[in-house]
Amino acid sequence: MLNVKKHTWVFLSIALIAGCSQLVPTEPENTGPGAVTASIAFADGKLSALALTKIVLTVTGSGIDPITQNMNLTGGGASAQVKVPKDKQVEFTATAYKDTVQVMQGSTSYKPTSNNQQVKIDMHFLVPALILTPLEITVRKNDTVTIYINARHVSLLSTIGTQITFDPTRLQVTDLGREDDFLKSEGGSVNSLVFSKDNTAGTVDVVLGIVPGSTAAVSGDGKIARIVFQAVEAGTVNLSLLLDNAVNSNLGVFDNNANLVYSIGLGGRIQIN
Repeated sequence: MLNVKKHTWVFLSIALIAGCSQLVPTEPENTGPGAVTASIAFADGKLSALALTKIVLTVTGSGIDPITQNMNLTGGGASAQVKVPKDKQVEFTATAYKDTVQVMQGSTSYKPTSNNQQVKIDMHFLVPALILTPLEITVRKNDTVTIYINARHVSLLSTIGTQITFDPTRLQVTDLGREDDFLKSEGGSVNSLVFSKDNTAGTVDVVLGIVPGSTAAVSGDGKIARIVFQAVEAGTVNLSLLLDNAVNSNLGVFDNNANLVYSIGLGGRIQIN
């Protein structure tokens, strides 16, 4: 599950192997008793499915050969299998990339001792990001659901612009509102440069500026807007969050000097039953 404040969790499911005849062929080639198989997957697959190029799992520890392995990205998330010794302290590090840029990373130290354990890796953003929360939610037809647009790991943010796209045959926006506490946290005011919904096209456009941007720019994490959807038809709806300034000059994250800052956007999904 995604922690909506600052980070997301990665789960490592660990199963002890009692013998060597049925081991999954992975690296390293040590298949003796006491080895463990670790499968890693994002609790919410939207991170990899919608935004990330690759995730690399690195495993290190005293007395074991380091393992570096690309995880398999699928529609449901990311996964990998490795074997590590039982009863040894092991460091698991997951690094997520967008193209060639590291955008998220987290690590944890763990000593596998028994069957079917879980390890949590707390992954933090390394670059500014705009995300939707909750990333994935299930609702019933005719229900309403509130989705928040959140800034993560921003530094001296003065203007932020994004477009959310959705399937208007399954969702309709009933309310669109600002969340100003974070953007006003350095004493500035918020100017709605663009703040609109289009239930025919299936778009929400949000461009907000802090005034004065040069002195009241904000850093850190916080909510910037909310979208209330009504589910009008059963099915799965992907919510795409666009930040591509090359597509639209209003989009992107800008600092207090009006410079475009490299950033990523993470969309979401609504399942309507």
